[in-house]
Amino acid sequence: MNTRRSTNLPVALRTASRQFDRWRSRQPKRTRLPADLWQKAVHLARAHGLNKTATALGLKYDSLKQHLAAASAQAADPKEV
Repeated sequence: MNTRRSTNLPVALRTASRQFDRWRSRQPKRTRLPADLWQKAVHLARAHGLNKTATALGLKYDSLKQHLAAASAQAADPKEV
């Protein structure tokens, strides 16, 4: 069973998953995700949970966790850019 394609996912995660898949299909392998996709992933992780989001979007849990922590730190101290 492929959990990334589960119909039990919220609409926002299914939509983002398709967007991530489209982006990946147009890029060479191992290309870094652009900042806007990481921002979307962080937003979704806050709303739906880290593990569920990482699984749905095909991201490494630890990488998403680091981006989430960095975004939280930046939100706490906005003058640090």
